[in-house]
Amino acid sequence: MPGHDLTILPPKTFYPIDWIKIVRLFKKPETESELKRVEEMLLELSTSSYAIHLWNHRTRELIIEEGSLMERLISDHCIVCQQTHNQ
Repeated sequence: MPGHDLTILPPKTFYPIDWIKIVRLFKKPETESELKRVEEMLLELSTSSYAIHLWNHRTRELIIEEGSLMERLISDHCIVCQQTHNQ
């Protein structure tokens, strides 16, 4: 568009996790290889995504386990969630 600076980002920018795999973000890593994968995903999400669609129909009743990727994302990036999470 003339006169406008418009950037179209790829879907992965907002939908980095497939809805079928979203449940694993809420689970605590049980092995060293799972922990390593959490660390890799944290880095990838922090550098290549602006948001994460949580697919409410799949996640609304899940519990965020301590040490899970979701718990780490909340503690690192969500200001509103930090206030609620730490009470």
